[in-house]
Amino acid sequence: MNTKYGLRGAIVPPGPFKGKNESFASEGFPIEMEDGVIAIGFEDKADTDRAREIVWQYLEWFSAEHGVRHVADLNQSWEIKSNGTKAIGIEVSDTVKVTADIRVSQATIQGKAFIVTPAYDSAKLSTYSSLVEKSQRNPALAKALRYYSEEVLDDDRPLYGVYKALEELSHAVGGRGKLAQLANQPEKYVVDVMETTQLTRHARTPARQLLSNQECHARARLLIEAYAKSV
Repeated sequence: MNTKYGLRGAIVPPGPFKGKNESFASEGFPIEMEDGVIAIGFEDKADTDRAREIVWQYLEWFSAEHGVRHVADLNQSWEIKSNGTKAIGIEVSDTVKVTADIRVSQATIQGKAFIVTPAYDSAKLSTYSSLVEKSQRNPALAKALRYYSEEVLDDDRPLYGVYKALEELSHAVGGRGKLAQLANQPEKYVVDVMETTQLTRHARTPARQLLSNQECHARARLLIEAYAKSV
């Protein structure tokens, strides 16, 4: 990738991405993924934070689809200097949090082109481009997605993430009833989830275990997807 600036990092865990290559563009940013290492390029240094956010959202949508959280620290960066040389930097960050030890090594993504077929393939990051476009433009969707991916898929208080995600969407649409309607469900469909999640939020109001954790996760995901379709 020959953009002036860029970010790169290993995807953790790498499993679904090992041995796979992909190249596509999103929001005007070229993205390449090769053998579990992802890179995003840009021409303006001011776009660094947005580029990082785009990669994170791709992995968040992928995580929601597959039920396993995948992250990328993007701790490697590059800059093409005025004399044409590429300066590469590596920084330590605490963004990636996993229970197992991680071995970090430098990786180079070659300038290859890969054809992305139009067929749906949940294993390809480019499949989630339309969803990333929506979450880039809709703060409520972006926040709900992050709560779900960070707190539901990789946290010891998973129902707290469900509550925060659905709370965000309910505020965005004007109430729990309207959120439920997006999924063609009665208001109770959302209310039962919210009441169940109160148990893990240590709320002062009485709460009952109306649903299993698994059902709460399933409903949250369905409601996030329904909201995404509506915006």
